[in-house]
Amino acid sequence: MDAGECGAEAPETDETSRAPAQLIDALRRENKALRRRIAQLETAEPDYDRLTGLVRREVLVDRLGHCLLRGARTSEHVAVLYCDLDGFKLVNDVFGHESGDAVLAEVAARLKQLVRPYDTVARFGGDEFVILLENIQGSDDAVAIAQRVVDAISNTYALRNAQAMIGISVGVAMSVPGEMTPEALVSRADAAMYEAKHAGKGRVELFGADLDLRLTDRRELGNDLRLAVELGQLELWYRPVASLDTGCIVSLEGSVRWNHPTRGLLQPDAFVPIAYATGIIETIDEWVLTTAATDMTSWRRDHPDLVAWITVSARMLRRDRGASGILSILDAAGADARSVGIEVAEESVMHDFAETVTALRELHDGNVCVALDNFSGQLTVAQLQRVRPETVKLDRSFLTQLGADIESARAIRSITGMIRPLGVTVVAKGVNSREQLAAVVSLNCDAAQGTIAGPPARAADLEFKRCVFDADDPARPSGQGAFTTRR
Repeated sequence: MDAGECGAEAPETDETSRAPAQLIDALRRENKALRRRIAQLETAEPDYDRLTGLVRREVLVDRLGHCLLRGARTSEHVAVLYCDLDGFKLVNDVFGHESGDAVLAEVAARLKQLVRPYDTVARFGGDEFVILLENIQGSDDAVAIAQRVVDAISNTYALRNAQAMIGISVGVAMSVPGEMTPEALVSRADAAMYEAKHAGKGRVELFGADLDLRLTDRRELGNDLRLAVELGQLELWYRPVASLDTGCIVSLEGSVRWNHPTRGLLQPDAFVPIAYATGIIETIDEWVLTTAATDMTSWRRDHPDLVAWITVSARMLRRDRGASGILSILDAAGADARSVGIEVAEESVMHDFAETVTALRELHDGNVCVALDNFSGQLTVAQLQRVRPETVKLDRSFLTQLGADIESARAIRSITGMIRPLGVTVVAKGVNSREQLAAVVSLNCDAAQGTIAGPPARAADLEFKRCVFDADDPARPSGQGAFTTRR
């Protein structure tokens, strides 16, 4: 019988036995190469930002480099617009990162519509965008486009069951053919953007010789500031706060001044932003707290209910052991914890609500008073109950507009109505006239701060006067400030 007919298998040859093994080896090699390629693609940075569809930083810098090389030959100018959103962090903190991503995507779409097809819009990270304008005629054209950016982006953005107001600050830098690198031009635009932020946000700033001089001056001032505490050049001044019920001083607001050896007495606005930028602010905070605690230890002997309100930086409040560090400073100075209150701006609370509330709760537990400064009613009643302030100081813009704008009076009345059930003292800031004093009394405020209560002065130059106006007729101040200068 034939072997094939009875189903017997044919014997394997060497070729048939090697074929499957070679195929398996080949597949393994291909699979390994494929996995390596996939890993390369996963770790490689794409040219485009996934969220916004804009090109990334590296692409814009590369294009800018080519533009500058071309400009060195042709005298063609380019402009860089460095854009940073105003109020974006609040969207992330309050509404969540999903809402923040939606805002970023919409901003990117608007920016792309504002430029020419051959211009470049890039996302540099976070809420920062950079625009490269090629073949621009001059700085006037670049500033005009930057202003269109501000007008188009500064708007209300619809979120899930809410709306958020977003603004944008823009710094503009023009190229000088053959004289700078891409990184230097971007750095100039970045510096101009920060100047726009410093000047009030929602505006355009052009980098020029005047800004370069201001930046140089600030660097020099920053170097001097590092020695100011050590050399004893800082001074703590106090502004009185008067009760509208009694006309008497109930608290003081401390603020730092710098007695510069060559520039004279500098107000906080001249150097505190530099202190933040250089990180010196925490050293200044500690000095201010120590000085206030020492002063209050002396003053409280005759005025046991007096409180000095001190603003500390968000950086100090939120650092490791920030609240316990404040308590340690007060304890080391031998001060009653209730004698020095901590002020924190409403905007600062909203930027990092959970972390700030944790620090404020620790201060409360240590028997330290807490005040919300520059309050405009953005925090809800539920949030205020978590912050637990003893005092709320209204933003001075309400008083500036009072009389000319009826909405300001309505806003003040609404705020006082909202927070009065919480047992919070309401202080009106910027009360500088008899008319304003009468107005804040009628709007149910509890205390006033401003020239009507007395000007700020050095602790060493003050004698305490208890009452500053006639409580029976608050529209007629007594003419005596909270303090008189010692001669």
